[in-house]
Amino acid sequence: MPGDRTPGAGSWTRGPDPPSDPLTHRSDRADETGVIGRILIFEPDPERRAALELDCAARGYEIVCARDLHRALAAHEACTQERERAAGRRPLVAASQAMIGVLEEIERLTAERTSVLMVGEAGVGKEALARALHAQSPRRGAPFAVADVRPHAVKDPAALLLGAGDAIPAEGSAASGQIALAAGGTLFLEGVDALPWALQEELVGLLQEGRIALRGDEKPRSVDVRVVATRCERRESPDDDGSLHPELREGLAPLRVPPLRERREDLPLLIDHALARACAHLGRSALGIGGEALRQLVAHAWPGNLRELEATILTGAVHAAGGVLTARELPDEIAREASADTGHDALALKPARKAFESDWIRRALRVAGGNRTHAARLLEISHRALLYKLKEFGIKP
Repeated sequence: MPGDRTPGAGSWTRGPDPPSDPLTHRSDRADETGVIGRILIFEPDPERRAALELDCAARGYEIVCARDLHRALAAHEACTQERERAAGRRPLVAASQAMIGVLEEIERLTAERTSVLMVGEAGVGKEALARALHAQSPRRGAPFAVADVRPHAVKDPAALLLGAGDAIPAEGSAASGQIALAAGGTLFLEGVDALPWALQEELVGLLQEGRIALRGDEKPRSVDVRVVATRCERRESPDDDGSLHPELREGLAPLRVPPLRERREDLPLLIDHALARACAHLGRSALGIGGEALRQLVAHAWPGNLRELEATILTGAVHAAGGVLTARELPDEIAREASADTGHDALALKPARKAFESDWIRRALRVAGGNRTHAARLLEISHRALLYKLKEFGIKP
């Protein structure tokens, strides 16, 4: 059996038709490398895929890069699923340099075991970013457990994290605790600076030694988990983390998530996505966005960040009478703020979309190892469309 030979190397033998199966695809025409007779098998079940590969090989067909393609597609699917779960399918948009830097740092962290401290104002999308980090990491097949330990969310944070022991579990948590549930995967720890000092010290032991005593344990146990903790940044005191244990702070890689007012270039794309979501939620036909409405939305400071933006767009979509969301459907304070800000009149939706699309194509090419055919599949566009976009954006794989 020839094995995983590089496409185009050596001779290729055509044989009888491979087994008739909806999950197999044969290339009968030469591709850009001039190769014919290759076959790719799209079958998620490992045993069935192995049987199909053996059958096709016996009939004279080469199996080319099928496993690599399956791994890339599986990783892409897992990443997409995690992102869609995050905050109601909240998008990860990066047209601004500030947000591009955040996504690049997340991409770097995916290959490391380092735990992370995300710092950002309320509503900036920290959980969505944490899920993206988990979905792109080697831990993607393991649990992503959420523990909101802020005072308004839980009465007994120790029970939530370490388990309820012999007592009845806290509502919404498992008796074993979220740390045990996240074993092998990622623990998203919302509001780590709100934890009691003694509990923060236990987390220090988990980060430094990989061991922690859960409730009911006689001694600490080993737990392999990556912690993605968050701290809310306040506009009046962004650097205030005095309630965070010093050793815990040192054991977490810092990652600041910028507020919307620092990433205005992302706003047209975020508005476009929020409007599409609002229309789908309301069951109404798609809405466009008027030029004056877009100008006012971009000029707004958005102290509530993504949550405020999404709520504003949803309310506007409810009241929009025609096929376009206009400035009349926006709150009065947004119009007043925009009247004093004329610095963003030239910020258009089309260039922001192009910047995001170009960045996403580059990421798909990296995942596919520079293979344009595989990258096109990851992007869910045709190979011809990808070639056109590569030329349009001046991207060289």
